[in-house]
Amino acid sequence: MSFDAIAWALDQPVGRSAAKFLLVALADCVNSEGLEDMVCYPSAAHLARRTAQDEKTVQANLARLR
Repeated sequence: MSFDAIAWALDQPVGRSAAKFLLVALADCVNSEGLEDMVCYPSAAHLARRTAQDEKTVQANLARLR
């Protein structure tokens, strides 16, 4: 867990709360500290379980975040 990544995610201007929650869940998967090395590769199924969103909703919110 990276507190820096979570803090970064919370500061991002994301229009939809479900997409913002997904961004925070992604940030929770970051293994390194600091903003330079923020990399994570969670599966859509993992993100769906963590956010209580349907996998299709996760995919749609990932597209919004991109």
